[in-house]
Amino acid sequence: MAFLHKAVTRQEVLLFLSSILHDIGKFYQRCNDKDVWHDVKKKYKTFYEEEGARGPRHQKWGAYFCEKVIREPAEVAGMVRNHHRPESLMEYIVAAADRLSAGERVKADVGEESSEPPKQLISVLGTISLDGERAAKDWYKRLEPFSAISFSTDIPEENPSVKYGELWSKFEDDINKIKNFIDPVELMKLYYILEEYTFNVPSAFYHSKPDISLWAHLKSTAAIAFAMYREISDLSEHQALRVCTQITGGNVQEDSKPLFCLVKGDISGIQDFVYDVAMDGATKSLRGRSFYISYLLRAVACYILKKERIPVTNIIYSGGGHFYLLMPGSFLNRIDEYQRELDEIFFDFHGGKLCLLIDGVSVSARDLSSSNFSPRFDEAGKIISRKKYRKFFSLIEKDKEAVFGPFEDSDSPCPHCGRPVDGNEECGYCKSFAETGEDILRKKYIVERWDDIPKNEGKDIRGVFRRLGLNLAFSDEPQPGFCYALKNDDVDFGLCCGSLRIAAGMRITREGNIVTFDSMADSSKGIKVWGVIRGDVDSLGRIFKDGLGENRSIARVMTLSQELSQFFGPYLEKIIEEADFKDCAMIYAGGDDFFFVGAWDRLLYLAYAIRQRFLRFTGFNPALTLSISFSMAPDKKFPLYRVASTAGERLEEAKSHERFVNGRRKLKDSLSFEDCVLGWEDFEKFNLFKTRIVEALENKVPRSILNILYSAVVENDFSREKNDVFRAWRTVYHLSRLKERHKEAKRIIDDIKDLVLEKGNTLYKYCYEAARWAEFETRK
Repeated sequence: MAFLHKAVTRQEVLLFLSSILHDIGKFYQRCNDKDVWHDVKKKYKTFYEEEGARGPRHQKWGAYFCEKVIREPAEVAGMVRNHHRPESLMEYIVAAADRLSAGERVKADVGEESSEPPKQLISVLGTISLDGERAAKDWYKRLEPFSAISFSTDIPEENPSVKYGELWSKFEDDINKIKNFIDPVELMKLYYILEEYTFNVPSAFYHSKPDISLWAHLKSTAAIAFAMYREISDLSEHQALRVCTQITGGNVQEDSKPLFCLVKGDISGIQDFVYDVAMDGATKSLRGRSFYISYLLRAVACYILKKERIPVTNIIYSGGGHFYLLMPGSFLNRIDEYQRELDEIFFDFHGGKLCLLIDGVSVSARDLSSSNFSPRFDEAGKIISRKKYRKFFSLIEKDKEAVFGPFEDSDSPCPHCGRPVDGNEECGYCKSFAETGEDILRKKYIVERWDDIPKNEGKDIRGVFRRLGLNLAFSDEPQPGFCYALKNDDVDFGLCCGSLRIAAGMRITREGNIVTFDSMADSSKGIKVWGVIRGDVDSLGRIFKDGLGENRSIARVMTLSQELSQFFGPYLEKIIEEADFKDCAMIYAGGDDFFFVGAWDRLLYLAYAIRQRFLRFTGFNPALTLSISFSMAPDKKFPLYRVASTAGERLEEAKSHERFVNGRRKLKDSLSFEDCVLGWEDFEKFNLFKTRIVEALENKVPRSILNILYSAVVENDFSREKNDVFRAWRTVYHLSRLKERHKEAKRIIDDIKDLVLEKGNTLYKYCYEAARWAEFETRK
């Protein structure tokens, strides 16, 4: 960063650039630019003829690009050119990292340039397979920048080279905005520019299915290279070369001392922390708290990397309340030291309400080379789960009373964090979340300054970051240094480093005010209350563990996590900009889950829209499903945390929903609506039934139609208890009488009659819930 520590050495810069750009030639050559091809062929003829090739391969294209763009360090071009035929130790490190990132996709660069036309990236989401189910066909990622956030298509481009050329032209325009390739800030720009333009480009399309993004391969190669560089730094050059040559030669032995480790960081207590807010001005505070959690995860990860002198490429994943770092194997010996530091910081600022736990597992070169990386995620997660029973153990060992008390009670404690306050208001610390929420929504940029010595912590949330050595500011204008746009749409790489990809949006009213709970409730149809929806991907652990099949390389795992993060972040952030959902607000979206508040009557449609678009985003893959829960507040001022808690319980019910669909047992993939759970396959009829009831009421059919439906439900339940036959004729009779008295609504009532009774004159199973939904929507 890509580096956050000061005094970055020339060798570190050289390793970073050569590893993260080692395969940039694959992107370049696919543009099919004949003039450049002749230049590359002429310049590198001696090199590729020595290799027995008939024309310049991707490493020569990459070297040509680096020579043209990177003046200093000048050695970068040579290292990129030689990454398949290394000579020096640094080149061997890059070559070994490239091999481990690719896993079992070995030495497959031969033949790509000459024998096959360029292809598009196939969405890895469509290739996921669970229980014999997967997408019916391949779906192709559009050759567009990351920020375009477009859906895949089932029809490939007729001439991909044209699209590659257009994308490359945009890439070059932004690369040329980098002033030099030595300064850490400029390297950070390079990092985000590469993500922007290689996210939807395949790493390779020869000898393997092209479902690994070039960005995932470039980033993971750089991460592996730096972890290896640090781990073998105490070896002699001969020993280090031996380690690398074993890997590049495909003779990976079991490591007596694992080269790597996977570190997981996990924040617990998020729900109680985020949702425990005063209802007045809650939306700003919620936005501030949600952003704080996501940003704090990144800040802690960066703090560790800064101290270890490792670039941000080694953040394998961050979102959903946890992060993963790929680190040198010996870092496991220092985890307890970092845990003690984090325990002190979190307990000082949050008491016992928030805790960040870190731990890790060893990762061998064999794990990476055999494309068996994803099980390490599962192992790290299990260790963290056990550690949750020993929160703040380092502090308890040191001083039990400091953790368990007794504590002196404050005369006026803050109702949310317990800090002393004057009067009955929130303390300054809790108020600062609302102020941060306001900054996030009003300002355009966030500016970081990393210092070697932490500053005084202060009394607001920025004090937490200052304890990590990070000074944070929001700005209307771009500032020098590590400056990031808060929205993807505002990124200009000439002015800032990029976007942090942390969802920050919330609707602003025409008057320029932030939408409130009261305004959302008042905009609802029928009863004037707000509601919430919560949702996440079903069986996510199994998807990463089993869904990837035999190829579970680090680059493929990263491609999968990056595609999910794109949907549950930038894409969902845009959905509330649509007219249908203007009365909803996103509180959180990241990783694989989300939380929205809004006008209760729009939230069910928002839930369905998210599910339908997720289906489309995944190529209609039945192996990838989404469960969502809905919960409605009893009144406008009802505490959010209680509604959120109920929604959380109902989400678990949705994930336990079992039924048979088309003769096959089906689990999850459901919507929890108040006290019932229905599979998504039932939603359209459920909505249609509700809509017809509403239409009847709007056509002056008396509200007694609701009582007819409720009575039918009571009678049906009674018949079941008595093991008797449901007397459907009574419901038909009462609806027919209504039709006679309200001929203008004849068609609507006939539809209701057809919908309420299913085959065999059985009552529609969601009759009560649909009637209740209609009642709420039409209540004055």
